[in-house]
Amino acid sequence: MENKKPSRPGIDLVEIGFIKKMLSRHGKHFLERYFSEKEIEDYQKTKKMTYLAGRFAAKEAIFKSVNIPYKPNLITVYNDPDGCPQIYLGNKEFYIKDSISLSHHGEYAIAIAQIRPEDVGPFKKFTDL
Repeated sequence: MENKKPSRPGIDLVEIGFIKKMLSRHGKHFLERYFSEKEIEDYQKTKKMTYLAGRFAAKEAIFKSVNIPYKPNLITVYNDPDGCPQIYLGNKEFYIKDSISLSHHGEYAIAIAQIRPEDVGPFKKFTDL
């Protein structure tokens, strides 16, 4: 089943305090539900809430941009060597290039995504999950 819907911009704003509260209440369960193993590993090195908030906002923006199943821990948001955010879907089988932007300021993180099927490897395969 191919995704025939056109992509649309997805945007999400997250209060960093919300991420702190969720992590405090749900700990490891929260991390494993919303973040990939790589993201959890990177977070453990720095313990920066802005890191988690940015990744959380990015995933919400991605889901708003394209019609795919809501499985946030299957998405990894990482920085390329130039520091630009990039996306892996699944276990790095599907790569999306230059489709997302993240920012942090004060108590907020924001992300915007514009993902077109032609920017993803075998996009159809992921939408069938």
